Amino acid sequence: MTVEDIVKKDFDRLILKAGKEIFVEDYEYSKEEVIGVLISKYFKWELGSIVKVFESALEDANMDGAVEVKYND
Repeated sequence: MTVEDIVKKDFDRLILKAGKEIFVEDYEYSKEEVIGVLISKYFKWELGSIVKVFESALEDANMDGAVEVKYND
């Protein structure tokens, strides 16, 4: 099993569980929405950390030059 397989399996379980807790019943949430809310909550809404996560995800996908992120810390 690859790291990617393990991450997907664990995230799928977390997304299912957290999505039911985060959103109102009958709302059809996306995986991206759940992960975004979880990251935001994990980092306690700290913009710099959330942006670093976004930048790391882009870098891992070899798209680190695709978006220029500007923010004030």
